[in-house]
Amino acid sequence: KLHHHAIREQLLAHHGYESTTEGDSFILAFHTARNAALFSVAAQEALLRCAWPPEVLAVPMCAATYGVPLVSWDAAKALAAAGQASSLKTLAADVGGDRPSL
Repeated sequence: KLHHHAIREQLLAHHGYESTTEGDSFILAFHTARNAALFSVAAQEALLRCAWPPEVLAVPMCAATYGVPLVSWDAAKALAAAGQASSLKTLAADVGGDRPSL
């Protein structure tokens, strides 16, 4: 129930259409790729915020994991500005020199 509620809540927020479900799988459609991408990120965040029961969280595959980016966005922009990372320079220009967003 938690999974389905989180997915459907984000589906509505991102203008998606639920075609069908099978078990815990959803077949969804979106008007634009942007809506689909935004939904995907928001759905993952919504699933992280769910109040999962302790039995679920006790399963090793469900344990919290943490990661740290190898390079921060600000450091990437600094490298690009110094001409040390041409692909990052292109990326920074594509997103207007600001943090990337969809």
